[in-house]
Amino acid sequence: MFMKKKNFLFTVGICFLFIFVLNYLTTYATDDFSYRFVFDHYGLPTDNPEKITGFFSIVRSMWRHYFAMNGRWLAHSFVQFFMSQNKLLFDFFNSIFFLLLGWLLNYLASLLLETENDLSNLSFIYPLLWLSLPEFGKSVLWLSGACNYLWMSLVYLSYLLVFKKINKYRWYNVFLLIGLGILSGATGENSGAATVIVVFLLWLFTEHQPKKLMYWKLISVMSSAISSIILIKSPGALKIESNLSILTSNFFTLIKFSLLLIVPILLSIYFLYKLSKANVFESCHRVFLFIFVTGALASFFSLVFAEHSTPRNLFSVAIYLNLMLVYLLYLMKDYFEKKRPFMINTVLTLVSLVIYIPVTSQLAENYLEYEQEIAVIEQTKREHKKLAVVQGITWPDNQLVGLYNPYYKMQYLSSDSHAWLNEWMSKFYTVKGIRLEKK
Repeated sequence: MFMKKKNFLFTVGICFLFIFVLNYLTTYATDDFSYRFVFDHYGLPTDNPEKITGFFSIVRSMWRHYFAMNGRWLAHSFVQFFMSQNKLLFDFFNSIFFLLLGWLLNYLASLLLETENDLSNLSFIYPLLWLSLPEFGKSVLWLSGACNYLWMSLVYLSYLLVFKKINKYRWYNVFLLIGLGILSGATGENSGAATVIVVFLLWLFTEHQPKKLMYWKLISVMSSAISSIILIKSPGALKIESNLSILTSNFFTLIKFSLLLIVPILLSIYFLYKLSKANVFESCHRVFLFIFVTGALASFFSLVFAEHSTPRNLFSVAIYLNLMLVYLLYLMKDYFEKKRPFMINTVLTLVSLVIYIPVTSQLAENYLEYEQEIAVIEQTKREHKKLAVVQGITWPDNQLVGLYNPYYKMQYLSSDSHAWLNEWMSKFYTVKGIRLEKK
């Protein structure tokens, strides 16, 4: 027991250190600067935009944001809060939340299997997340991206966990589940809708309690569905496509993006093959596997109807695939010799380290470049110059490293000081103007 606790603390400690270094080296980028201010309208800032000063200014900002941009009020509320704080606060919480994601996947899988929570699985889960979460730099490290994807995954996974764990009809449990349902529905256009389907299937196939309890849980599913619809129907949201040629194009684009999920897909196929060959699966196992796959597919196909998608939009697809994989890992450890999962852990860890080293090196280079930009901006302010002329940030040459880099192929400063990002960055740093040095 002591050794298990010691190994757990070692795994968590090392992972926290590794992810915190990446968070610290990741600076503000693109949308971050505009979220320092109360949202007024989409586009260039006004002469004197109002800064976020507290809870009520965030509420006013998100109300306007809902009608002009999109309905992801929950994620962007976090973005606006942390953009008004010291960056180190976000770095700390973001590192903790990455660890919490691994723990939630592990605990939820053990809960569904009704077995002991095996914390040694975390040595498998953290490298898996590193290798499988799409556009890690933009979905986990970048402040705006992390709040929209990493943090929202904790919300809908927590909803699943509480939904499955609570079985006593109490008024406070009703409100807890309804509240979590509302928050879960607001996590994103595809993640919110997919989780509604997943929770409904959990209620339909796995609840065998009295009808009173079943209807109580169904109320929270309905609250989540309503919340999801409100998000999707936001007046400012991207329009839903219905043109067949566009839908077909979107589908094949998403298939291409899905190559980023090759690690959990291949491991799932391998685990399923070995467990099927051993005739391990019982009816309850098949039900949960069906629910996981349905969640992943619902997340995927809802994006087909979106006007625009990026690889990181597949984040919730990756979450449901990884949840299924952890579920299968428990079965593998029960029915096969322990050396097989250990060998997989070792391979995942070694591959993760091979990628981590150049990723950290590139982020460190970008961090120094950003600090140089800030030094130029501060000097410009001291000398009362009109424009701060900066050199910009270097993109990585390696496309694999680019997946872990928040700046890679993202909008950044322009040589035009009146460009959208230049204007917002100059407001953020209270300088008259910023432009990229012409090369």
